[in-house]
Amino acid sequence: GQNTAMWWTPDSKKIVFYKFDDRGVEPFHLVTGWSGFNTTHYPEYYPKAGATNPAAELYVYDLASKKTTRIDAGGGREEYLFHVRATPNGEMLVNWTDRLQQHLKVLKMDLGTGKCALVVEERQKTWQSNKPGMRFLKDGHRFIWTTEKSGYTHYELRDLDGKLHNAITKGEFPCGRIQFVDEENGMVGFEANSSSKNPYFAQYHMARLDGSARSILTAERTMLNFIGRLSAVATMTRAYVERISHTSA
Repeated sequence: GQNTAMWWTPDSKKIVFYKFDDRGVEPFHLVTGWSGFNTTHYPEYYPKAGATNPAAELYVYDLASKKTTRIDAGGGREEYLFHVRATPNGEMLVNWTDRLQQHLKVLKMDLGTGKCALVVEERQKTWQSNKPGMRFLKDGHRFIWTTEKSGYTHYELRDLDGKLHNAITKGEFPCGRIQFVDEENGMVGFEANSSSKNPYFAQYHMARLDGSARSILTAERTMLNFIGRLSAVATMTRAYVERISHTSA
């Protein structure tokens, strides 16, 4: 969920904020003041499904110039603006989606002009995830994007200029959590439910960031079992040595 309506830029020179228009939105009646002597009736303007939505636009206020600029990211009653955040390089992003939540756009905001540039876009016939994973690399410009456009969860390498560099993973299986990113060697480690025998079995994978190769560490469980066996043997050997250390054997 979202519990704030304003966001400072990393340099604290500008603040991005919502402007709401609740006209036409029917009230949802609440009762407050339960800890007091009497309760209070409070109308919250909250739309039910299919009813009129509030319109929410984004603006930015510049502390130095004392100028307020509208962000050209939409903001009608049949769309949502949410998940405002800063990139590692200090650029400001916002997510846009339609009311049916089938169409997602990540927009980069120019806080000087109010214009927006498209970073990435996703569409689904049913429901599109609102906040796909966006893991930045060390340069703060490129990022690993979690996409579901194939019907499965996979990873892509993209950048803030809107360029798709390459798909990192592909196949008829969903990828899970990213465990590590090794930029020096161009590798990423992650979980994926890629077993053809048991789709609930998460296996460990490694792939190249440039998408040129992917491997399944199918031997991992065998190796862990082997190491566990060696550990048990070593423990038994140590116990035996300690037992005979005070003898002439």
